[in-house]
Amino acid sequence: MDEYTNNHLKRIQGFMDYYSSYIDSALNGHVSEIKLAELMTQIIVSIDSGFLDDVKELEKYLYNQADKKGEFDHE
Repeated sequence: MDEYTNNHLKRIQGFMDYYSSYIDSALNGHVSEIKLAELMTQIIVSIDSGFLDDVKELEKYLYNQADKKGEFDHE
């Protein structure tokens, strides 16, 4: 895996790890509704602030790399 992909995946993993720990706590009944609502707001802000763009950029890059290697099915 190249450095570009690796860097993007680390950012995505950091996002997922950070929020999944809060979601796990909520599922175990350790987070109030207001804290959970605030978490949802934080997730939305993160997505709006470029997280989704990073994921889309990596997706496009990976499809281009796969196409260059002949791994992409054009059908």
